[in-house]
Parts: sequence; structure tokens; C-alpha cells
Amino acid sequence: MRVSYSPRAVSEINEAFDYIAADNPAALSRLMLRIESIAALLSERPGIGRRTSKAGVQVIGLLPYRYLLFYKVLPNRDEIRIMRLRHMSRRDALDVRSL
Repeated sequence: MRVSYSPRAVSEINEAFDYIAADNPAALSRLMLRIESIAALLSERPGIGRRTSKAGVQVIGLLPYRYLLFYKVLPNRDEIRIMRLRHMSRRDALDVRSL
């Protein structure tokens, strides 16, 4: 399956990258690699992660980083759509109403 990113996910990923780059460019590189490796894993094993309360939306942690990646499997399009990136410390980190 191919992996795509929603505009919102792209924006949130860029915000995270900007925030991390200001303090630790090496950590930014590691986070980028982690997101890429999880995306590759999702393309091979689209059922990993756990289901959320929103139909069709799953979430996977980017451990050791404190981020959650929300995604949908779109089998009719042979696609994994990454919907959001949220930091675990946010009070609304698991809020899926806005997906």
C-alpha cells in the first residue's frame, strides 16, 4: 500500500520539526527517520497500531518519541492516509473528533 499524508498531518509534522530543530537538530533527524520507518511499516502491515473511537482510524506511537500518528487504511485506494501527528503531552492528544 502506498502512504499519503493529509494536509493537516503535513502541517503538524512541519510544526513538530520546527519546534525540535530550534533546540536539537540531531533529534530532528532521528524523528524524521522514525516517521519514515513507521510509514514504511504501515505500508507493509496496515493493521498495526490500535483502533480509536472513530471508525476506521487507528493510532500508533512513535516511541521513543512522545508523538502519536493517526491514520486510516483506505483499501479501495490501496492507500494508508496519515491523518494527524499529536504530541502525547497534549490534553487532547487522543481526541479523534476532528479527524
